[in-house]
Amino acid sequence: MEIGEQEKFTIAITRFLTGDPEEEAKLAAWIEMSEINKQYFDQIKNIWEASSLNFNPTIINTEEALRKVLKRVSKRPKRKMSWIYFKNIAAAALIPLLLGNFIWF
Repeated sequence: MEIGEQEKFTIAITRFLTGDPEEEAKLAAWIEMSEINKQYFDQIKNIWEASSLNFNPTIINTEEALRKVLKRVSKRPKRKMSWIYFKNIAAAALIPLLLGNFIWF
């Protein structure tokens, strides 16, 4: 299939999918011409159906969604600062101070 022909039938397919009845007969004949044409039509149709918005955004319950998110966040374990963490920091700071003291004096 040539690029110009492909573009022409892509436009015809999108018109058909938006409900234009004029394209149906021409498109049906084109699809019957070869298996490649049928596969191309199916591919464009699948993309069209996957990209269409089939939900009404006004029916989304934001309070319920927020409640679910907060419930999940509250389940996460809280990290407690342990003494081991502070001992490691103190040791890391103390070693250079002691070495500097020995070299200086």
